[in-house]
Amino acid sequence: MFRRSMAAATIALAATTLTIGTAAAEASPAAHPVVSAPGYDFTLLGSANLPGWVNYQGTRVGGFSGIDYDAASGTWYALSSDRSDHQSARFYSARFDLSSLNPDSAGPFDVSTLLRQDGTPFPPSDQAGADLVDPQAIRFDAASGNVVWASAGTRTQPAPADPSVRVAKTDGSFVSQYRVPDVLKPAADGSGLRDGGGLHGLAMTADGKRVLTAMRTSLAQDGPEVGGPVRLTLHDRGTGNPLVQYAYQPEAVAGNGVAEILSVSANRFLVLEQAGQNSAKLYEVNFASGASNVLAVPSLAGATYRPVSKRLVLDVSKLGLSSVDNLQGMTWGPALDGGDRSLVLVSDNQLQSRKCSQFIAVRVHLS
Repeated sequence: MFRRSMAAATIALAATTLTIGTAAAEASPAAHPVVSAPGYDFTLLGSANLPGWVNYQGTRVGGFSGIDYDAASGTWYALSSDRSDHQSARFYSARFDLSSLNPDSAGPFDVSTLLRQDGTPFPPSDQAGADLVDPQAIRFDAASGNVVWASAGTRTQPAPADPSVRVAKTDGSFVSQYRVPDVLKPAADGSGLRDGGGLHGLAMTADGKRVLTAMRTSLAQDGPEVGGPVRLTLHDRGTGNPLVQYAYQPEAVAGNGVAEILSVSANRFLVLEQAGQNSAKLYEVNFASGASNVLAVPSLAGATYRPVSKRLVLDVSKLGLSSVDNLQGMTWGPALDGGDRSLVLVSDNQLQSRKCSQFIAVRVHLS
């Protein structure tokens, strides 16, 4: 099923002058195990690899750091992590039915350049200074018809740039910008985000009224880079203002960090932790557990607070895949039969022409 839908997407690309060939898929779904945790059953639907050499409308397709799905229109949105160094910062959109066996269901494939407030594209990272953009997450806002996207920010590479959350129309034009807490920003005293540890996770709440963001690693003043607490900030969707902030405790594994977050219900979210190939794990966090609001706490090191509760629900490598790449994005896809949900994850190939972008589709039964 998943292999056919990826083939349909390939046909859609070919119809718009791009030919990527047949996507590579895993073996028969009959061999795929069910991976269970309390409240969850996960089963691999399939996977496909998009070659790193694919180009479309003058852009290199890949480097996917975020993905989302609009159920009403059947549109998928995929964000490139390009810091405008290959081509301008951008996201892609496509329409195809994950569960359809009919390749004619594939719709148009498009690319949208992300624009600054003045209507111009973001400059290359070595020319951008404080305006450097590092796209890491994207969500479609069904209430407005816009997309919300996050830029990680940086401390020194190549210059200090604040993390940001922006709203754009689906053509990439600027709409507005959220207010990011000052504690996350790189400061002259050395506090704030670490290089490579900025904003990476973005999720709409189940009611669509708020937006949750996640740093990848701890702030410099909050604790060690490996295993230090990560800040999650809840914003009002309408005003963009931060409401509360929580501490999340990632696993103390070298290179590990929060790659993405995704709403499950009113209080529950999935957190994707990633430390490299074959390391992706999903944890459930529950905000009903009484976590402390740390928005006004300048440093978590030595502070007394209660982090959000977490529990492991899936080691992605246990799904029966031959390998799991550098997964960075995840979204709920179309509803499946029996009330199950589809979960789609995508890897960031760092825009390397010899490395594929991996797409993984999973059936999720919630109980």
